[in-house]
Amino acid sequence: MLLAWAVLGVQLATPKVASGPFYAATEHHLGVTRWEAAPRLGLDAWTTKFASGDTVGAKATAVPKGFSSADDFARFGADTRDGLTRAGYGNVEPILQGSAVTGQSFRTGQAFDVGRVSDFDIALASPELLQRAQSLGIGLRSGGARTGPLSARDLQALGLKDLASQLSSRAGREVNFMIYDSAATATGRAPSVALPK
Repeated sequence: MLLAWAVLGVQLATPKVASGPFYAATEHHLGVTRWEAAPRLGLDAWTTKFASGDTVGAKATAVPKGFSSADDFARFGADTRDGLTRAGYGNVEPILQGSAVTGQSFRTGQAFDVGRVSDFDIALASPELLQRAQSLGIGLRSGGARTGPLSARDLQALGLKDLASQLSSRAGREVNFMIYDSAATATGRAPSVALPK
């Protein structure tokens, strides 16, 4: 792609770089942002957000933490998407975030599943679902771009309690949902891997 931009005569600006203990984010010319899990975590996961709002990603040469194989991850993704469709949210884009992607807890730095059973954090990206949450009185954060982690009461009100329970049982760990207004907002906030279709 860099070669194509050079051939077209597009001047590339110096990228803006931001990082945290578990990720690096680079914003390039034309509003392209790339998140990468920190190499020291041993996970080659990334997402790329374009200025148009399109997001590509889920390159994972290593299966996210908590899954026994690529097939296990694919089944979990399909189950999540099927459950969202059954709940009436077929337009939602589910995105895995948190320590399953980075390999370590953001808060404590503790490695995934060391000394405890880690959870799965799933961002649900959909402006319609976010609007529904707001209409039900679920509080919004970040200027109205997302919710916090959904409580049992929130899940019940949104018709997602059964799905969260089924996914938690299947995975053998707690599954948490948070709603975002778009996939671009979710992936721009944290290292992310879209769940397989």
